[in-house]
Amino acid sequence: MKKIISVICLIVILQGCVVFIGGAAIGAATASAVLYDRRPTKTIVNDENISYQVTQALQADHAIASQCHVGVTAYNQVVLLVGQAPTQALKDQISMAAKTIPGITKLYNEVTIEAPSTNLVQTSDAWVTTKVKSYLLTAKGLDSGQFKVVTENGTVYLMGIASRDQANLAVEQARQVEGVQKVVTVFEYQRD
Repeated sequence: MKKIISVICLIVILQGCVVFIGGAAIGAATASAVLYDRRPTKTIVNDENISYQVTQALQADHAIASQCHVGVTAYNQVVLLVGQAPTQALKDQISMAAKTIPGITKLYNEVTIEAPSTNLVQTSDAWVTTKVKSYLLTAKGLDSGQFKVVTENGTVYLMGIASRDQANLAVEQARQVEGVQKVVTVFEYQRD
């Protein structure tokens, strides 16, 4: 009940505007995400703030900003970095920049060593993410609100806090989606 009241308050407050909390722009997207997310609202806001700060740190580094394509996702203070860097040195630099941000409990750098992906590939990845989310949402017996879906170059990353049974079901669903080349799990497991 508290979560619903918090969401309603957030939507009313944020309708048509953006509020700055802890240096991060938290808008209507965050408010709507709270509706389906099992994490406490404070955790969601902290994760948004971490993502924002890591993104800013990466953009502040000229070499990374000009030569790499990096996506940043935080879930329960676990950060996933995906994308492309032309050299191992730049991939390492991406990790070092991300590690300067406080509040990160674990960092997964899944950036691959290759040229940045094209807009066409990024659009395809966005479509795959949408399809995977739809499969998760409609899967019988699956609580889709505990998962975050990120797609990069055909690889689907599933993040979240779930039981092994729920995680396995999510992986099975994601593998059925056309365009998914591989599924990588970044889960924190609960007891079944």
